Amino acid sequence: MNDKNKTKKELLHELEALRESESKYRALFESSHDIFLFLDKMGNIIDINLSGEQLTGYSQVDLRRMNIFQHLTVPGDHAIMREVIQDAFEGRSRTYEQRWKTKEGKIIYLDCLTVSRRSIAGEIVTTFCTLRDITARKLAEDALKGVSDIYILFDMQWRYLYVNEAAVRAIGRPQEQILERTLWELYPDIVGTELDRQYHRAMDERVPCTFDFYYPSTDTWWENRFYPVPEGLAAFGTNITERKRVEETLKGSEQKLRLYSKELEETNSALKVLLRQRENDKREIEERILTNVKQLVLPYVEMLRKSRRGDSEDAASLNIIESNLNEIVSSFATNLSQLGKLTPKEILVANLVKEGQADKDIANTLHLSIDTVKAHRRNIRKKLGISGEKTNLRSFLSALI
Repeated sequence: MNDKNKTKKELLHELEALRESESKYRALFESSHDIFLFLDKMGNIIDINLSGEQLTGYSQVDLRRMNIFQHLTVPGDHAIMREVIQDAFEGRSRTYEQRWKTKEGKIIYLDCLTVSRRSIAGEIVTTFCTLRDITARKLAEDALKGVSDIYILFDMQWRYLYVNEAAVRAIGRPQEQILERTLWELYPDIVGTELDRQYHRAMDERVPCTFDFYYPSTDTWWENRFYPVPEGLAAFGTNITERKRVEETLKGSEQKLRLYSKELEETNSALKVLLRQRENDKREIEERILTNVKQLVLPYVEMLRKSRRGDSEDAASLNIIESNLNEIVSSFATNLSQLGKLTPKEILVANLVKEGQADKDIANTLHLSIDTVKAHRRNIRKKLGISGEKTNLRSFLSALI
């Protein structure tokens, strides 16, 4: 009697444990973000969790009455789905992708795993499928197929999960030789480089990184952009080799321009020095001519005029000579004629003042009266803009001539 009661208690305990286990299983089944469903050999849905309802738009009740081929799987994926179910009932598991059509007519992409579900006796009774929504990833992959930038998706162990067509071309290997291999297997030469450090920084610290890197093996420059993602790390790359070459060319041109500019500045400085020297030489020559004409020529002209007062022809010739000499003197004394608009006679007076001669001496040299010399002085000061000022006329003239 005690043994029977014990057996009954044990059975009740096992039943309670079974119910508790089933309750936990159901909670796990319903709370999963992935779709869980059971199918029979014909593709009829035996059970499906809440994620299936949320993703398809159909209620769980309606879904449990559906056939996957008639209501969900798109016609183009029927063949592979039939193979998957057949494999499952023969004891083989399969990973694959398939497309479903939701209640609203939207196409969604699913990453799937199907395994066999056996009875206690070991007989295969249904298939158990887990499906994960990868629609966003597939749409992104499709969008990236035609772009020139490379896109690579790594998992946490640095295995290639996805490479777009541009990445396949850049890597130079068939896609099947890239996927599931690690970055370090394909590129052992980058270990210890700045690229290696930035890869690990983005993956380990979960921060985005952007930087340029030169690949010596391919003689190319790339702008790299790394972004942490749930799967691991998304890497984008843009070939900027041509841009870098243009930048180097421009940099070289800028250096040449700076060199040319410096040479021009030096040449310009040298020319300024030469021009100043030429101007000084010109002024010196003008002063010599003025002095020689004034001291060595004009006095003799005046003496000849006095000695030939009765000879009208000689007087006319002397007047012509004096006029021409005064014109020459006037043309050389450009500063005086331009600034003060002095007459030839005033220029002669100004030069004698500059030489330090007194009014009496100037009058004797030019055969003028003292009053006339003083009148010329007043006119010179007026025309030079220093009339009524205490400015010394000789000093002022010395600065001009």
